[in-house]
Amino acid sequence: MSRGHWAALALVAVLAACDSRPPDTPVTPKEDNNEPALSGNVSAISFQQVAETFALGSKHTDLQRDLLKKELIGSIVEWRLKVYEIESTDGAYKITSQPYPIQSPDAVNLIRAVAFVRPQDSADQEVIRKAVTDDEITVRGHVQGITLRSIVTLSPAILVRRP
Repeated sequence: MSRGHWAALALVAVLAACDSRPPDTPVTPKEDNNEPALSGNVSAISFQQVAETFALGSKHTDLQRDLLKKELIGSIVEWRLKVYEIESTDGAYKITSQPYPIQSPDAVNLIRAVAFVRPQDSADQEVIRKAVTDDEITVRGHVQGITLRSIVTLSPAILVRRP
């Protein structure tokens, strides 16, 4: 390699190290399921709004995605999700949703919700254990993060059952 190539490589390494944005890292579930924390104000941001904004090829800008992400992380949401998969994890359940359908015909939606739900009673446990792919459930959860424009992590989360 020539001296110019090495200089360019060094410049790229320095610029990459100066990037002030934190890397997207996977979010792990919180251990404590503090139900009173989930009784606070529920955000008006819908799962559809998140799906439309983060869809690949959507007309939304990086600025709009960044602003929505900042508003969403740390908030409490209540979303109706279509089940894709459910896994049991240490007395809790990891519920992964189907991608939310979007309106834009040119965009590809990859975003799913992953909710770490601890049943509040035996009725919750029964609902979770009987749920199959494509069933719909409503969860309320604390948004921990958005990973790679494809996963919104809710932890802790609870089921919301309507009478």
